[in-house]
Amino acid sequence: MARRYVGQATIDVTFDDAYRGEPGRFYYRGRMTVGDQSWTSRGFGSPMGGWGPGVAADSPQAYDCVAASVVQFFTYFTPDNRRGDEDLTDYPPGDMSSVFAGAVDEARGDDRGRLEVRRRKDGPMKLVA
Repeated sequence: MARRYVGQATIDVTFDDAYRGEPGRFYYRGRMTVGDQSWTSRGFGSPMGGWGPGVAADSPQAYDCVAASVVQFFTYFTPDNRRGDEDLTDYPPGDMSSVFAGAVDEARGDDRGRLEVRRRKDGPMKLVA
């Protein structure tokens, strides 16, 4: 398990070798926590073929990328962004998504959608897509 920090949120990422998705991808479980609210989901996948030459599935770089994916996924469907007919089983409830989105707003790093991800709460920041 790896822990990452994005804004005021804590992201826990676990390599999930029991999850069976598309062949050629590595899968992870992600948990996002803000205060006393948290949400967990499975099925966060690597790009097809892995993370690239020399980047292991359980490397710090891979966990950074998955943490950014968890944040994007869990903050997308806020109450203002729901039509009502989507299957949102894996997404947090709307009010929780809003709390999560507010907690990471300060970590939106640039206009390319990258996030400021930290490996330690007080550690250096990396921009991750």
